[in-house]
Amino acid sequence: MLLIGPTNQHHYSRITLVNDIDITVTAPDGTVIKPQVLDSVSSSILSLSVQGNDHSNNLEQVTIKNPTAGNYIVTIKGYAIPFGPQDYSFAYSMDAKGLQISYPFKNERWKYGENQLISWRDPGNNPVDGYQIEWSQNGINNWQPVSSTSGITKNISFTVPQQAGIASAIRVTNKTNSQSSIIDSLVIEPEIIVKLSTPCNGKVDIVWPKVIADSFSIYTLKDGFMSIFKSLTDTSYQIDGLNKDSIYWFAVAPWYSGKIGERGLAKSITPANSNCILPQFDGDFMVVQVTNPNSGRKLTSTERSSTETVSVQIKNLDNDSYNGILQLKAFVNGQLFDSLSINSSFNGFETKEFSFLRKLDLSTSGDYSIKIQLIKTGDPDFNNNSVEKWVRIVSNPVLSLPFIEQFDS
Repeated sequence: MLLIGPTNQHHYSRITLVNDIDITVTAPDGTVIKPQVLDSVSSSILSLSVQGNDHSNNLEQVTIKNPTAGNYIVTIKGYAIPFGPQDYSFAYSMDAKGLQISYPFKNERWKYGENQLISWRDPGNNPVDGYQIEWSQNGINNWQPVSSTSGITKNISFTVPQQAGIASAIRVTNKTNSQSSIIDSLVIEPEIIVKLSTPCNGKVDIVWPKVIADSFSIYTLKDGFMSIFKSLTDTSYQIDGLNKDSIYWFAVAPWYSGKIGERGLAKSITPANSNCILPQFDGDFMVVQVTNPNSGRKLTSTERSSTETVSVQIKNLDNDSYNGILQLKAFVNGQLFDSLSINSSFNGFETKEFSFLRKLDLSTSGDYSIKIQLIKTGDPDFNNNSVEKWVRIVSNPVLSLPFIEQFDS
């Protein structure tokens, strides 16, 4: 192969090639082999290339089919060099004789219904009878015809059958000389479609079908990329500790013989479901939020007084009703502020608001930590029995006019 280096062409010339260099190869028997040249006539666009003199392109390629043993002489000479000197590059390659499948590769993983391009190489051969393409679901002893092609066509589009297999194979056969090439150990599997659900706030259940695999990896979207965060042999998993107001993406990929397969399509979910029916929530109560007081600013409509009410929301996470006593404690800046004993009934999933009797003095500027703690006999989860809220009271001193701010000082 000869590559002629760039040369500035004439702006209005029909032919862009300026300095023209030719290449030929002389075989051991004295035959001179010229480069392959395409017919430039538009009606011959599908015609095959033939040997000839190329005076239009800066890249010329000589192809020697079925070479005999011996010495080959490469001749490179200038045909027309109006603006010299002219640089060029020369390279060569050798293709082993024989039919060989280029794609797929061994241990490739395909999914049901995918369109795959099976391709092969057969240097020096364009068999008159063409090629036969076959596939086997398991092993190499049960071949089924897929398609056939002409001698010059060396690829076909193949729709993957919906038949699982861990040792599927593809065979391409030259029907003229009966030579064949086989690629085995293909894994045919269905698309892993995950099912996502949120049984409770902050929890996501991921379920997927059992396919041919040794194990599975769960992907999630993190920092803009899908990355593995959990590997397991089961076909379901529950994730907790998520933000109920955020969107999460998940997908699953199979592992087989130490190699990971193509992951399935990702799905998204927002883990927001306040009506939990799982057994672990039987008898569970949670502190939802401190609803009052809120932050404020002195000498404005949001200014807080010395008699602010401390209010809190409590929710029954159980789907069954409850009738009994709840104990509430309020802490301000780490010190016990007030206690409240409630004898109340809750329907399943019901939320109620309660207020402490003692009033909180927020007339002084500063930051206030308000923490509420719930105590309930038989509560299975104490992690959701408290909540903390920070309230900031901002000072707002009166300005003496005129007021000058010296930013540069």
